[in-house]
This record gives sequence, C-alpha cells and structure tokens, in this order.
Amino acid sequence: MRDDEDEDMSPDEDWSDIDHPEGEKGKRPDPVYLLLNNEGGVVLDPALKDSLYEKSYFGKIDEGTNLLFLFPEEILVFSERNRLLAIKGQSIEEATKILGEIKEKWENGGIDAFAGDTRFLSSEALFKHFQETVPDFWEKYVVYRDLKTRGYIVRRGIKDISHFRVYKKGVKKGNEPAKFIYFGIFEGKPVPLVKLHEISDYAMNNRQELILAVVDRQMDITYYNVKKQEI
Repeated sequence: MRDDEDEDMSPDEDWSDIDHPEGEKGKRPDPVYLLLNNEGGVVLDPALKDSLYEKSYFGKIDEGTNLLFLFPEEILVFSERNRLLAIKGQSIEEATKILGEIKEKWENGGIDAFAGDTRFLSSEALFKHFQETVPDFWEKYVVYRDLKTRGYIVRRGIKDISHFRVYKKGVKKGNEPAKFIYFGIFEGKPVPLVKLHEISDYAMNNRQELILAVVDRQMDITYYNVKKQEI
C-alpha cells in the first residue's frame, strides 16, 4: 500500500507545537538557545525542558547535565522557524552566562534582534555542520520535516532499526507506544534485503507498522506501508 495516498497524511502547516509549545498564541515563544556539538545540542535554558520535552515531545534529557538535548533534525527545524540561537566552542558555564542578555534582546525583537551577531550559527551554518558530522543528514531531515509538517508526533527511532518513531495524532505522552516506525531508503544507497527482514520482524514483534520513506534525488518522498509477507 502507498502510504502517501492516506487521507490522514495530508499536509498541515500549523506547527503549533514548535512555535507555541504551550498553546500561548498571543505570546512570543521563548528562544531555543543551545550549545552545539557533533551529535546535536544542549538547550541551556532549563525552563524550556517542560514545554519542549514533556509537552511537545522534543529531544531527550541529558543525564550528565539534566538539560534537554535536541537531535540535529530538531535543531534545524527550530532554526527554520526562526526560534533557535546556536552557539559552539564554549563550555556550558561560559555559554549560560549570556542567557539573561539573550532573553532580554529576544523579548524586545525576537530573532531579528540578533541579526549580524556572529556568536550564533545561521541555518546555513547549522546545515553544513550536520552535513559534515551526521551520515545521510539531509535525507533524514527531509523525512522528519515532512512528517512534522503533516502534524505527526515524531521521535528518534531505535538505533539500526528505524530512523523515526511516529505516534498517532493527539496521543498523550506515555499513554501509548509509537504506532509506526519509519525507515528511510535513499536513492543510490541500497539497503540489504536481510536488513529489511530485521526491521520488519522488529515492527511485527512490537505490534508496530513499518513505513518505508523512499527519498529520490530530488528529495521527493514516497511512503510505503510494508507487511512482512511483502518482503
């Protein structure tokens, strides 16, 4: 079955869980200010942990710092929405010292208040950074962004099994497991049949549906709902 033919997959550009994670439509959302590394970045404002992690399903809690860690695809999508300020090459202590300054400037002018401030990476610089450090980053990102645009709750997948876990729309965190696991297949980068069997077995054993996101060279995506007997 072609999953892109499902009516429930129609595009939805609201993105309210990014722009207004607490539903406060009349208030400017707080800046996502983070310290970048090769795997993602740590959100330096602990006040955002509840709204972004508990209420909007982003990232994971970093055990060492107890701060919210965001994955590369999440970072870029916040940057696209003019919500993010990323800094690198500093310690957490050094980077946190300017948090008060950032909040004050943000309250007055939002992202425009930081135009030309070379301390922070642009969206283009973030993209280049992750292209150099994360395998198949752009292909994975276009799948993540497409799923978010369609209104789905998207979480990082299980290593070597799936790229993303996707939950039913409207599900409350912790109430239900992911309904779908998504695995990206990128043109020019074949996947061994034994790997597809492994992923399919995992999905079946966990009562999840396997969706293959096939990305062509133009970054167009076709979704296929795969059953075990089809492999």
